[in-house]
Amino acid sequence: MVHYIDDEGNVIVSKSIRPIIEYPETILGTKKGAKRQFRYGNLHIREYDGYYTTHIDKIDPREDPLGHLMIDAPEYLVGLFCALSIAKHVASSIAKKSNVESPDVHKALESVSTNNTLPTSIIELVFCTTSYIAGNFIKNLIANLKS
Repeated sequence: MVHYIDDEGNVIVSKSIRPIIEYPETILGTKKGAKRQFRYGNLHIREYDGYYTTHIDKIDPREDPLGHLMIDAPEYLVGLFCALSIAKHVASSIAKKSNVESPDVHKALESVSTNNTLPTSIIELVFCTTSYIAGNFIKNLIANLKS
């Protein structure tokens, strides 16, 4: 039996039906093993060896990147906020240590690993990972309820 829809709800199009895609190539989007990606309006196409997968985004990331992250890819937005939060926390700790003890960055980095910053960062990382997984789960649950 031939399947024309993958596990994520993308439509699969054989290259025998459409051998050439003439749309602009893009770096926006997760490649998921694809050789190349294309966008045409809200249409997102991934090219693999013998086929393409396509889906329609609600919001074109070229027109509204933040809106696209919020609506079509919230798991990446959560990841971005978590990474920024951890980076801010670590940078703040390094700055405090370097101002108090020494201007030597290497000593400041060593001191960060010996104070409470590392456990706090690990807790933040676990929270962010859990949020990312929960976001994916909820997104897939909603997609399954719609179909």
